[in-house]
Amino acid sequence: MKTKCNEENQNILFNQRMFLWAGISGIAIAIGYVVITILFVLSGSPLPKDAFSWLTYLNGKSSLWWFIIWFSIITDILYILVAYGLYEFLKKSHKGIMLISLMLFILFVFLELAITWSKYPALLEIVSRYQATENNELRTIYLAAIETLSVEFQTPITAFYCIFIPSIAVILASYVMIKERVGSIAISVIGLISGTCNAISALGRYIFEPLESIVVLGSFLSLFWFLGIGVTLIKKRKIIPN
Repeated sequence: MKTKCNEENQNILFNQRMFLWAGISGIAIAIGYVVITILFVLSGSPLPKDAFSWLTYLNGKSSLWWFIIWFSIITDILYILVAYGLYEFLKKSHKGIMLISLMLFILFVFLELAITWSKYPALLEIVSRYQATENNELRTIYLAAIETLSVEFQTPITAFYCIFIPSIAVILASYVMIKERVGSIAISVIGLISGTCNAISALGRYIFEPLESIVVLGSFLSLFWFLGIGVTLIKKRKIIPN
């Protein structure tokens, strides 16, 4: 009997800590969004679409872009903590839907780290090598590599895994929160609107190009969604019995 009580206390303590860190992660993601946006504004936009433009664009901005890369990597990792916290929070009522949401978040993070945030460091390194050499043959090779990376950033698959996949995860989690009337309804509605805007921007561009700009609204709202989810998970931790 004593052993069973100890196990229950350990589970309660684990859940309290898990919800706390998941909540902190949600708030940190929201803050990270603000920081990364500021860094992108400072670096200049839109991003270049060819090799020569990248050479000009990155001139003197290497340190700024390393900050962008590291902030983005850390933010992506925090997604997993938030997604797991949401799964534990809502799995009793809709375990299947929340498991799909969790898997989509994990897939997004995996693809982002494996593809996007491994290619940008490579791009910075190649640009640095291009600028450091006077050998025309090497410069031609480096220029071709920069052009290849630039084209890969513009492919439809990039928008699919960077925007569409996490958007569906947000929509599913927000839907469950609204259906079960847990957490803030306002935050859940913001999640639905944000996810829908981002999903439309990722796929709608092939139907009507201006739809791509909806991602600005979706990204802005997602900041408040993560902030609200962070606060919700921290509150959940407080109501778990000691």
